[in-house]
Parts: sequence; C-alpha cells; structure tokens
Amino acid sequence: MKQTLFFIAFISLPLLLGLVKEKQDACLPCKECYDIAWDDGYELGLATGEIRERYSIVRTLLKMGKTDKEIVQMATTSYVELKDIKNQLKEYNGFFEFEVTRFELIRTLLIEGKSDDEIVQKAHTSFYELEQVKKRLKQYNGKFKWEVRGQ
Repeated sequence: MKQTLFFIAFISLPLLLGLVKEKQDACLPCKECYDIAWDDGYELGLATGEIRERYSIVRTLLKMGKTDKEIVQMATTSYVELKDIKNQLKEYNGFFEFEVTRFELIRTLLIEGKSDDEIVQKAHTSFYELEQVKKRLKQYNGKFKWEVRGQ
C-alpha cells in the first residue's frame, strides 16, 4: 500500500509542476509582462556589472570587425540585444546609455565645484575615469563627443 501511494505521488508531482510551469510561461508572451521581466533583468544586470561587461565585450568585437554570428557566440548575447547595442553605439557615438548618464553626472558635479573625491564617490566612478571625462570635456569645450557630432 505504501509503495502504491509513493508511486502515485511520485508520478503526479512532476505532472502538477509541469502544469504550473506551463501557466507561468503563458504570461510572458503578453507585452506588459515581458517588458516588466526584461526591465527587471536589465536593471539587475546593470547593478551587478554583467550588462556593462557584456556590452563592452560586444563593442570591442564590433571594433575588431567580427560578424553578428561570431559576436552572438563569443559574447553570449542575442541578436535582439546586439541590435540594441549597435543602436546605442550609433546614437551616442561609440558610448552606451549607462555611460552617458554617468558622464553627465560627473560633468554636473564638476560644474558644482565638487572635489575629485566627492565626484568619485557620488558618481560611482574611478579617478582614472574622472580624468578621462575632464580630458574629453576640455577637448570639446565642455561638451561630450556625442553632443557635438551633428555640429
């Protein structure tokens, strides 16, 4: 009797779990659920540095002249994400959206007259990157490369 009960439980449990998983996947095709899941994953990736690392790798591979197929295989990315990366690089003239916002924050803090230590702490950056931003601002008269590309 115990063996029969165990056998029935053993068989029914995976079936029940399969139905739950099926219903869970049914929600993702709707655009609202998909967008929420994607945004959460993107924010988590930015926070952990995975997005920055993968995007930087893709940028390097693009500069090396690799094909889309090679990039997708080497950088473990998707064609959709690769298209987004290319669009960001085009729009921000070789930079990414998350780099632009950090650089703009650094510029704002420089304009406010904050010390280098304060800027590094508030912008979550390094002294090296701060010096690079100062150099770029000086080169383009207080603007960034992506701001002067159309002029």
